[in-house]
Amino acid sequence: MFDNKRKLNVFPQMKDEIFVTNQIDMRFYPDLFKIEFKQFNHQVDRMGEEKNESIIINRRSIGLTPIMMKQLMNIITQVVSNYEKQNGTIKIPEQPKNNKQQVKEEVITTSGNYIG
Repeated sequence: MFDNKRKLNVFPQMKDEIFVTNQIDMRFYPDLFKIEFKQFNHQVDRMGEEKNESIIINRRSIGLTPIMMKQLMNIITQVVSNYEKQNGTIKIPEQPKNNKQQVKEEVITTSGNYIG
């Protein structure tokens, strides 16, 4: 019949990498929150008198159900609160108004017809 002493092997696929982000975009649909973490890197390579400018964009996205999004929000609130108790209040500097190279956090919320 049914074996109650069954063994179950679990093999997690883990990547031990840290993705540092300097921009976040968020969108939501009736059944999904999409969070996109981006890295914008401005690079200038000089060859003698000549310079070559590049913008490198990397991104990673995650999708969460509304319940998981609410749980993530609660976890982040608790972790930041604990951090500030130990290390002091996190101060967010004011953003310069006319500096085009300064990348701001961007939160986009849209709803619409999502098929997925």
